[in-house]
Amino acid sequence: MESEHPYKGTLFDKIIIGQRLGDLLMESIGTGILFDEMIELLMEMTKGIADINFKKHYLTDNIFNKDLICFSNLREAPAIGAGIDAYLTKFN
Repeated sequence: MESEHPYKGTLFDKIIIGQRLGDLLMESIGTGILFDEMIELLMEMTKGIADINFKKHYLTDNIFNKDLICFSNLREAPAIGAGIDAYLTKFN
């Protein structure tokens, strides 16, 4: 794991999950599998984080705020991201 990263400490307004994984997770809401297990894992991962701003932002009553998770059906997103990465890699 990188100890220095340009986004380290950044609090994101939304967590966007797309493509087929987003479809699977969205379909699993309320079934007790996949989505609920992901939320449990996120809660477990946040237990070791002491940063109060992080906890205020991502947790509500010590439960991971599910409202921060959005699902995208934009199929072009990976191509756009790859194009941006290629451009930035070449010109930076």
